[in-house]
Amino acid sequence: MRIGEMRQGRRGERTVNVFDWDGRPVRKLRFDRDIGMFSVAPDDRFLYFNAADPDSGVEQIYRVAL
Repeated sequence: MRIGEMRQGRRGERTVNVFDWDGRPVRKLRFDRDIGMFSVAPDDRFLYFNAADPDSGVEQIYRVAL
């Protein structure tokens, strides 16, 4: 995935694996809800993704620090 590119996750997926530019695993992000589309900020500092709010069920956009 390139920086700024959107990627559709499989519904039901709760894990995103992060790799460095040489393909080495850096981190595994685990979420408490199913995630949908996601993208990495151009400065590599944040991951943005959408997921349903656990209380209302409404789709929200979330940001997590990398």
